[in-house]
Amino acid sequence: LAYQAAALVVAAWAPKLSRRISVRRRIVPTTYCLGVIFVLFALLAVWADAPRDSVFAPATVIGVALCGGLSQLLCSATYGVCAALRDNFTAANMAGQGLAGVAPALAVVLVALSS
Repeated sequence: LAYQAAALVVAAWAPKLSRRISVRRRIVPTTYCLGVIFVLFALLAVWADAPRDSVFAPATVIGVALCGGLSQLLCSATYGVCAALRDNFTAANMAGQGLAGVAPALAVVLVALSS
């Protein structure tokens, strides 16, 4: 729910951002922020003495919401770049987005079948 809510807010805000902020200024910091979130989650998962109830749950919800918003911002910037190119690039971007949606769905099906 947090992921979708953040993505919806950023999707509504993306057209206004695209007029004010260049594509490069949207892509590069977003990629760095997603990398930092990944590293923080990895450290939190490895840290054995972390208080799971008081730190892990709120950090997870905040991280998931940030990932949702940042990935939507990155996706809108990528579509903006592809829109300026030929139709072949837009078709390849759409196919990549579809494949990115199939991979988690396939993982959920495999996990459900294994248990």
